[in-house]
Amino acid sequence: LWNQMAERTGAECHLFPMNSCNFPVYGPFAAILIDGDHSEDHVYQDCERFLPHVTGYAFLHDYQRESNPEIEVAAARYFSRHPEWSYVETVCTLGIWRKR
Repeated sequence: LWNQMAERTGAECHLFPMNSCNFPVYGPFAAILIDGDHSEDHVYQDCERFLPHVTGYAFLHDYQRESNPEIEVAAARYFSRHPEWSYVETVCTLGIWRKR
């Protein structure tokens, strides 16, 4: 599903379905989608590990979903410490931020 949506944009997209701690960080990335373990610590760790290498957009899946409140908590914790990011909007349950 993620690949199908990305293909519609015409942008180059690579999907790596794996545990993020096993993924080699090789950025920069124009955009990143974080959709994995929904615990606060893991979402925050993914943000800490990958977002410094992003030049454009960060997408957090299941953001503001009632069944996954820890994602919103982790996002607030990360983005409050990183003013270079600005919140754009939430579409359904996809939180979107843009790096300034």
